[in-house]
Amino acid sequence: MAQNDIYDSEGKYKRFKDNLLRLTEPPSEQDKRHNRLYYCKNTENLEYFRKLFAKWEAQDISYVRRNRLLQTLGVKEKRIIAAFKKGSPVGSITDKLVKRLFDAIYDATGEAVASGRLDDHYDVRFEFVNRSEFVSLVRQVIKDIRAKVSSRSVFAKDVSEQVITAFVHLFREQYNAKQK
Repeated sequence: MAQNDIYDSEGKYKRFKDNLLRLTEPPSEQDKRHNRLYYCKNTENLEYFRKLFAKWEAQDISYVRRNRLLQTLGVKEKRIIAAFKKGSPVGSITDKLVKRLFDAIYDATGEAVASGRLDDHYDVRFEFVNRSEFVSLVRQVIKDIRAKVSSRSVFAKDVSEQVITAFVHLFREQYNAKQK
């Protein structure tokens, strides 16, 4: 059986487990300052955490290891976001992606309005960027770029979900700031 240590790893693990429902609340400004960027919109997804907890308890791994695994769930996205925030020069891969994405947003919102999925109003693009369909659009734009580039390009490699999540987060953050 896993034992507590002098750093109270067991207490930290149990607090996370007890406060699992807090993950469904949007992060406050204080949370954002402490690097809590994401929250779980669908409470059904908390079941995956419960499965992880059950697996870890069955394996009887230490509380330090459990806390470390919980911590690393969001670390990669935070590193990617930090790299994106440093900025990308004009003409870079990110710059090309953003330019093609803006064109795709105009096309996708036009199609959505024409098909009746979205109402035609002033903030239709703002609404679209903040919908789940936007993530699919980002994947499609990346796929289109990958089809047109050489095998040496960075886009020729698979783009991880973590990079897509970080990119979408930052794109929305910048887009929403400009719309206000």
